[in-house]
Amino acid sequence: MIRIVFTWVGTAASILGLVIADWPTALEHQGWLVAVSMMLSIGLIWDVAAHLRHRPKTLRTADEIKRYMHAWIRGGGRVVVFTRDMTWVDSADIKSLLMEKARAHELTICLPSGIPLTAELAAEGASIITYEELGYVPTSRFTIVNDGRGDSHVAVGRRIDGKHVIEEFSLGSHAVFSVAKDLVEILRKRSQP
Repeated sequence: MIRIVFTWVGTAASILGLVIADWPTALEHQGWLVAVSMMLSIGLIWDVAAHLRHRPKTLRTADEIKRYMHAWIRGGGRVVVFTRDMTWVDSADIKSLLMEKARAHELTICLPSGIPLTAELAAEGASIITYEELGYVPTSRFTIVNDGRGDSHVAVGRRIDGKHVIEEFSLGSHAVFSVAKDLVEILRKRSQP
C-alpha cells in the first residue's frame, strides 16, 4: 500500500512542479488545477480501496479459517477444493453446505486419498479426485469458486509465521489462478478412465 501512496504522491509532485514552473499562467487556469487535483484524489482513493479489497487475509484461529471457508464456498457456484485432509470440515453447518453443493453437482474435491467424508459427498453427487498412487502430496491448498465461469476466483492458503494467510486471485488477474486451475485439470484428466 505504501507503494501506491508514493506513486500517487510522486505524480502529484510532478504536476505541482509543472504548476510552480509556470505559476502566473497556472493561476489563470484554476479550474484545470481543481479538476486535476480531484482526478488525483479519486485515483488515489480508487487504488487504496482496490488494495484493501485484495490484500491477503490473515486468519489467526481455526474458527476464523472455518468461517472464511464457509463464506467463500457459500458465495460461489461450482466449487473445487484442493485439500490435504479436510480437517476444517468439523461443524454441521460447513458439512451441510458441502452436502448441498454435492447434491447440486457443484462440488469437486481433490485430495491425496479418500476419507469417510468424501465417500459421503460422492454419494450425494460430488466429484472426488484422489491421487494416492502418485506418491506425492502437493503443499498447495486452495479453493476455486465459480469454477468454469468468467468470474471464477481462487483462494490460496498458506502458513506464514504461524498464521494462516489467504490470498484471492481472479481469472486472468495473476498466474496463481492459472497454476491452480491447471493442477486441478491435470488431476481430472488423469483420473478419467
